[in-house]
Amino acid sequence: IFVNMMTLIQVILISLISQITAEKLKFCVARNTPEAQNVPMTYGDLVHQNDSDGVDCIFLNDRYNCLRRLENGDADAAVFEPEDLVTYSTSEGESPILITHELRLARTDKARFEMVILVSDKIKNLSDIKNKKFCHPGFDSDVMDWTRVFANFFQTWVIPSDCDQNMTLFENSISSFSKFFEAACIAGPWTYDTHEDSRLKFKYRNLCSLCDNPNGCYAGDKYHGRKGALLCLTDNVGDIAWVRLDDAKRHFSAQRIDNSSYSFLCPDGETVKSLDLGRPCTWIAKPFPVIISRRAAAARVSGLIRNITYKVSYSQRKFVELLENYHVIPVETEILQTPVDYLNQFAGFRGVYTRMPCMPSRRVKWCVASNLEDNKCQWIRDAAFSHGIEPAISCYQQPGRKACIDAVQRNDCDIFVTMPEEMIQTYEKNVIPLLQIVPKKNEDLNIIGIIVKNNSNIKSIKDLEGTRACFTKHLSVGWNAFIAVMRNHSDNPMWNCPDDRPITHFFQNIYLNNVFVVDNNESKSEVARTYDCLISGRGDVAIVDLHPKNDSYKFSNLRKICIDKPKYFNEECILTWTSLGSIIVNANMTELRRNEIKGMLMQLNAWFGSKFIGQAPAISLYGLFDTHLDVIFPEKSHSLQADTDHIRLPRNYQDILEQLNKTNNNYACSSVSLRANSYIFYLTILIFLTVYLKSM
Repeated sequence: IFVNMMTLIQVILISLISQITAEKLKFCVARNTPEAQNVPMTYGDLVHQNDSDGVDCIFLNDRYNCLRRLENGDADAAVFEPEDLVTYSTSEGESPILITHELRLARTDKARFEMVILVSDKIKNLSDIKNKKFCHPGFDSDVMDWTRVFANFFQTWVIPSDCDQNMTLFENSISSFSKFFEAACIAGPWTYDTHEDSRLKFKYRNLCSLCDNPNGCYAGDKYHGRKGALLCLTDNVGDIAWVRLDDAKRHFSAQRIDNSSYSFLCPDGETVKSLDLGRPCTWIAKPFPVIISRRAAAARVSGLIRNITYKVSYSQRKFVELLENYHVIPVETEILQTPVDYLNQFAGFRGVYTRMPCMPSRRVKWCVASNLEDNKCQWIRDAAFSHGIEPAISCYQQPGRKACIDAVQRNDCDIFVTMPEEMIQTYEKNVIPLLQIVPKKNEDLNIIGIIVKNNSNIKSIKDLEGTRACFTKHLSVGWNAFIAVMRNHSDNPMWNCPDDRPITHFFQNIYLNNVFVVDNNESKSEVARTYDCLISGRGDVAIVDLHPKNDSYKFSNLRKICIDKPKYFNEECILTWTSLGSIIVNANMTELRRNEIKGMLMQLNAWFGSKFIGQAPAISLYGLFDTHLDVIFPEKSHSLQADTDHIRLPRNYQDILEQLNKTNNNYACSSVSLRANSYIFYLTILIFLTVYLKSM
């Protein structure tokens, strides 16, 4: 009886604990900070528990990650920007998520901000603005709520747009702008490509002619930015200004400017309202950030936030600070709303995304090689669309990475992100790199070196002959770089033979660690297996990445073999180096199309890359995707650059491939002994047997 009673008590306790746990709300917090990206973050999420408030906080690296958690039922609520909800829809039935609160700066605010057109007394209606002088805050922003959607809204709806096939989409917009207005000041960067930026500003000089420094047209100009556009108007430099309503109110109040000389121009084109009259004419309003909850948890989330709003305990203040990185007031919505219904309340916001694109389509066909890559690509596509980034993206999945390279070669796809080991394939095909993927620090580049044990008798590359070598794979970066170096450092003409005979003649044995697996540990990378090949004693030398992900290899009594006598910081101990990867395009792609795609990718880099300004981006271009690393982009990716000329390290792998191509000589193959031929046969049998045995 006692045992049965104890069992019953245990069941009751477990049930009670389960109920208490179930009552806790899981709040997803997107954070783009080192504190939120520590070791636990790598494995999925970092959980902080606050028993007094009954909330578990799940820290993730981007807002879309939180949205997926809500959809899957793994989180109950999170904060989102309005752009995150633009493409959100459900295929059928009721929306599984609802908006419970707006996060306002002041309780009486009607929107995050409202955009208005201010005009001088010269202008009485919309038809008067043609050939006038325009003051624009700029396409860039030092705050991350000024997307191209807002920067381009006025000209998108008022100015007839060109669709010239000989211009990029952005230049079409600029060209239309230039023809419509006599002059303007649009200071600051127009594009993230400095060369293209200079070209456009030179060609369309009238769009910088009103600036305080028209030759510079820089971000530091007097008439740049939100305040600058207002100064441009009230200094009587321009006739029209595209400005935020709250900025205009502050400006006219602080400067004590006579309101009677200026008016609001309304979207109907016919109405001009005095600044002194009540409600102004809003062209487009930016919705507030919002708290969104799963439908099933919406009432509980509303109650939680309502209670916290009226309490001032330390833990509750800390929780509210998680909502945004500035002081906000959570304001409960009158009714629980779906994302679509909520966004429809704000003037112009939903409509801006319905404009017709130029035809034929300029969509960028992005090739992806797995279901996971396709999933991430589609989220990138949605984020780009909601932030006004053009051209639009379409994701095209192929059955593998080689198939994607072939698709770019055939022009079936426009771009594909390749890894360093794939450079040899791209070099042999009609594809070229458009942008390089680079890390924050040079030591995080893909740097290949020659490694031996500390107690090895090998002192230089000359001592490597007749040893047992460990490579990651056949024709790897290290494999090709070693052949190129030997062509430069050996008098033996055999090294100019373009096949495998020279390298197999030189080494006693070669272990390829993408196929020869002794420990059957499939989770180990090729680099890790190559280090293990050396440390275990199977090989005498490893030609491998000098900075493996597993830091334990750094403490395995290993040393580098230098190519020449080191000159500066062991640079000559580098066999070769590459960027982390490349975004490739067809070599025959027109310069115009390359510039258009490059501009789109650089905008993605600015909005969703490592330099994002704010709590967290909509999607992390380079970080974790759900719990997965290295999806489309390598883990250490920091930015996209047109070239790597600024990196001062010896033997760039691209140069090595060009050298190999120029110095290949089939006649040199006759100088290689028959031993190499027999070794290749043996290596082929070894690879076959390894693959065969693993499949049994």
